[in-house]
Amino acid sequence: HRDLHSFPTRRSSDLYDDYEGIAKYNAVYGKLEKKASHGLAAMLSYTFAKSTDNEGGNIDNQSTIQNYNDPAADYGLSDVDIQNTFVASPIYQLPFGKERRFKSSSKVVNVLAGGWEASAIISTSSGFPFTVRANQDYSNTNSASPRPDRTCQGSGPKTITEWFNTSCFTTSALAQNLANGTPRFGNSGRNILRQPGVQNWDIGLTKKTAIRESLAAEFKVEFFNAFNHTNFGPPGTVIGSSTAGVISSQSGSPRNIQLAVKIDF
Repeated sequence: HRDLHSFPTRRSSDLYDDYEGIAKYNAVYGKLEKKASHGLAAMLSYTFAKSTDNEGGNIDNQSTIQNYNDPAADYGLSDVDIQNTFVASPIYQLPFGKERRFKSSSKVVNVLAGGWEASAIISTSSGFPFTVRANQDYSNTNSASPRPDRTCQGSGPKTITEWFNTSCFTTSALAQNLANGTPRFGNSGRNILRQPGVQNWDIGLTKKTAIRESLAAEFKVEFFNAFNHTNFGPPGTVIGSSTAGVISSQSGSPRNIQLAVKIDF
């Protein structure tokens, strides 16, 4: 018989939820709308917003607190904060063909040139904020989000190989404090810089053709990300790594073209 109590046991971690998070959201929203006239309709909207909190919660890929004994020190921009958002959605009926401004005496020309409509959804927004991190926990507290010291603002030069100024962040003093037996947290804050913004143009062309009284055809071509604009992902954020400040990914999809035909009868 083996005495199970003679073997060492490992204590399990205790996990619990708390409701100590603080979050605020403020925004100003404006919209301009043009009702359809002379073949043109459009809507423009703009939002200026600011979202702040002291932690990203327990959702995957959201930022964590550096010092759980002082969550107020991490109060700043939310992980999902988008400062500026602009959206335009125009629709324009081209003025060619039968019953349009530029009609032709030729039935064939009217059929080919008439019935066209162009539409677009144009959107642009600020990038999400991000946190600059240290390559190890110099506080000796098993911090889930160790930070470096911040010596200057750090924004710029905003290139693919150096999105932010990595020389504004250092871990030298932190490493020395740890070696001296006086470990501490870095003074760099949470979500202090922004990744690249997002821009997208979706454009559609539609042609409606009446074949006879009870039969009509509609041809549509849609260009998603019409200009094949690259929206870059976040830069590397770990100071002390070779990828700090380097953007090596992109978000969204390249240009996508979709064709469709619809027959009404």
